[in-house]
Amino acid sequence: MQVFESNKLYSQIEAAPILGKSIAWFERCRWAGEGPKFIKVGRNVRYLGNDLNEWLESRVRGSTSDKGDAQ
Repeated sequence: MQVFESNKLYSQIEAAPILGKSIAWFERCRWAGEGPKFIKVGRNVRYLGNDLNEWLESRVRGSTSDKGDAQ
């Protein structure tokens, strides 16, 4: 599943609407150590397209009882 361009850096403002998440969700995930991996560039936070795609892949389930990898 390739939703994001692999080597492009995305801000949370760019990634949020694609994932159907809020900016606050990204901030909470970073604080809690959950969600997609991120990169700090000075004060800016960016998400590599590969990491966003990988995170999405980890959310794929075969049924409602499938817990997947615990994250």
